[in-house]
Amino acid sequence: YSKYTRALDEYYEKHFSEFVSLRTKAQEILQEEEDLAEIVQLVGKASLAEIDKVTLEVAKLLKDDFLQQNGHSPYDR
Repeated sequence: YSKYTRALDEYYEKHFSEFVSLRTKAQEILQEEEDLAEIVQLVGKASLAEIDKVTLEVAKLLKDDFLQQNGHSPYDR
């Protein structure tokens, strides 16, 4: 959720070589979830293919468990 994703790519490649590819995959999943959400609003979740339902669930996990901040934890404050 940043416009400056490439600013630290060199650092990540040097110290955390998998980070850039994992970040890119997470962004792709979240983008696909946005596209699928429009379809769900129009025709309902039941009309989606199973793989699309899985994509929605993975995106939900990413948002709720990984990206969501917690004001009660010291590192998110």
